[in-house]
Amino acid sequence: FWVGHELESFLEKPLETVATKAKSVELIDAHGLAKLGFREGGAFEKHSHDHEHHDGKEEADHDHDHEHEKSAKDDHDHDHEKAEADHDHEKGAKDDHDHDHEKAEADHDHHHHGEFDAHVWLDPMNAKAMVHEIVEALVAADPANAAKYEANAKKVSARLDALVAEVSVDLKPAKGKGFIVFHDAYQYFENRFGVTAAGSITVSPEVIPGAERVREIHAKVKDLGAACVFAEPQFEPKLVSTVTEGTAARSAVLDPLGADLQDGPDLYFGLIRNLATSMRDCLGGNS
Repeated sequence: FWVGHELESFLEKPLETVATKAKSVELIDAHGLAKLGFREGGAFEKHSHDHEHHDGKEEADHDHDHEHEKSAKDDHDHDHEKAEADHDHEKGAKDDHDHDHEKAEADHDHHHHGEFDAHVWLDPMNAKAMVHEIVEALVAADPANAAKYEANAKKVSARLDALVAEVSVDLKPAKGKGFIVFHDAYQYFENRFGVTAAGSITVSPEVIPGAERVREIHAKVKDLGAACVFAEPQFEPKLVSTVTEGTAARSAVLDPLGADLQDGPDLYFGLIRNLATSMRDCLGGNS
């Protein structure tokens, strides 16, 4: 199981050469998955696919990427995986995504997107769609254990529904508050929970914004009266401090990868809760 070539193109060759007999399931094609187009204009930088290949830079920035897969990994890895820790259900999703996570750390290709934003796992309802996709594949490959896979999926789906309800309440104080993100990775989360970024500092973490772009965002923060500018733990925080200098905006951190979270059945849930807590506290003035 992997997110797909839009996000993890570095996995294509290993899958062809190492996992020659394995069934490859791209979760980004899961039935019922909501896909959103790129945001451009205003304070969002124009997306250019040309800059998404930075071979030397990919390795240096790898963490940011494949912990995307870590999220998507554990997203689905937990999702069925650990509901019962002693079975292949976990192994089917978890091991493959663990592998993805490690590999992406060595070969960052996070922003090799196609025609839509590939940060699909940041909407828990997309995670739910991916759980069902994984279950279908596992049942087809191992029908003898179908009941166990389906029971695990049912448990995880219920947890995801509860997570959406919980976070929707938690983020009510943040609605209507302007904020800027380090890079435009969060619109699936925003769309699900009714919060909206006013712009991003950079289109891709592999692309360092120039002085003109930094000035533009600094002016936008002032003009919008943005309450908060969010950094990410994998990248240099100086850009954020430069953007907020001389403004009333606070700063905080959003981690779309769950980089510091422990692997296991709760990783994805912790990831989403941490995003919500950071937004609520910063936008609500508790940062």
